[in-house]
Amino acid sequence: MSPRSLNGTVTCPGTITMQDGLLYSDARIAGHQKNAPRQKKKLSVLYVDDEPAFLDLCKIYLEREGEIFMTGASSAYEALELIEVSSFDVIVSDYQMPDLDGIGFLKHLQTIQCTIPFILFTGRGREEVVIQAINNGATFYLQKGGDPKSQFAELTHKIKEAARRRQAEEALKESESRYRTVFENTGTAIIIINEDATICLSNAEFARLTGYEKGEIDGRKHWTEFIADEDIRQVLANYQLLREDRERAFRRLECRLVTKNREAKDILITVDIIPDTQQSVASFIDITDRKQAEEILRHKVVEKSPACGPPRNNLPTVSDGT
Repeated sequence: MSPRSLNGTVTCPGTITMQDGLLYSDARIAGHQKNAPRQKKKLSVLYVDDEPAFLDLCKIYLEREGEIFMTGASSAYEALELIEVSSFDVIVSDYQMPDLDGIGFLKHLQTIQCTIPFILFTGRGREEVVIQAINNGATFYLQKGGDPKSQFAELTHKIKEAARRRQAEEALKESESRYRTVFENTGTAIIIINEDATICLSNAEFARLTGYEKGEIDGRKHWTEFIADEDIRQVLANYQLLREDRERAFRRLECRLVTKNREAKDILITVDIIPDTQQSVASFIDITDRKQAEEILRHKVVEKSPACGPPRNNLPTVSDGT
């Protein structure tokens, strides 16, 4: 097999490549290419204005730093067609355009649930236009005029800021989605507790355990309402200690939980403070069957050897006063 030539590079059979008269291994070249800095993705901006000359000027200014790629549209309707087939990071629109003005365009984007950040960049500086833009969800409002260099520098800054905000919001939504998936699918009853002891969020397993609907729990009930009366004092004392001196408090303890139909269940609670917040997270595991099995075993042991005490676990329980 003969060597191949591509753009002045001769590749020999095997794993050796000749460049500029020097031999390199293919692995070394691949590693060098892999370690090369990745080119930053350009922001894709859709600019809507009915003046072609102004669109050309905008493209020159916005793309000069190499961080933005601009697509122009001469009307809102053309822009809507482009949005259907292309992806954009930010939309910039003039206000005064034939057929559909900038505010009408913005309202239409809202009706089709388009979440792309929207900047109204217009020569009309009337107060009512600004108010309409803000009330209809515009990310920023900028007025044309003045020094073009300063004007487009400000527009560039607003475009980057609008894109940054959207990326942050999407990252937060993705994080919340992952958190909620874990929260709902652990197989364990879990609640988030506010500083005032109200339950701000419960999962489906907690609702199943207690017999309540989520709508009856979240934001309506204090978590202590589910603790049996005979256990509440010591559970509260431990919870208060947890908030004041975390290292001295129990994170896991056993007590009795009372359901909606007044059924008492033996429960293992694990509770802790959520870092950097005033909220707590608590999980509840139904150990009723285990406790009943322990009681049966205790009776059998006592019957065989009255001198033996009941078997015990090492977890603190409310009933034994710890």
